[in-house]
This record gives sequence, structure tokens and C-alpha cells, in this order.
Amino acid sequence: PRSTLFPYTTLFRSPDAHWHIADVLMQLGRPEEAVVHWRQYLEYDRRGPWADQARQRLGESGEPADPVT
Repeated sequence: PRSTLFPYTTLFRSPDAHWHIADVLMQLGRPEEAVVHWRQYLEYDRRGPWADQARQRLGESGEPADPVT
């Protein structure tokens, strides 16, 4: 799915931007769109506490969490 709230986020190169967008989308009750940004975040940061939390949020959304590589 593509984020309709933030349609141009593929231009974002900041992992923090994806993190915060996903968080806002979750608060708005739009988990399908948030998943896109959690995954984008994990492309930049695959390890560490924020990556662990992103995987947890993916799991809470019913999506399989990416394994740590």
C-alpha cells in the first residue's frame, strides 16, 4: 500500500522521517499505511533499539516483523 496522507514520502531519505510518519499514521488509525514507513525505516536501520521497536510495531499491526540481519 501507498501512504495517501504522505504520498511523496518515497523522496524522504531520513529514517527519522519514516519513523515519525509511521507513528502519526498509527495514531490516526491507519496501520496499513504505517507499515510502509516502518519497513522504510528498517531499510535504513536494521539494528538497535529503534529498529527493535519498529519490528514490534509491525508485529502489532499484524505484519511479519523483519528479522535482524
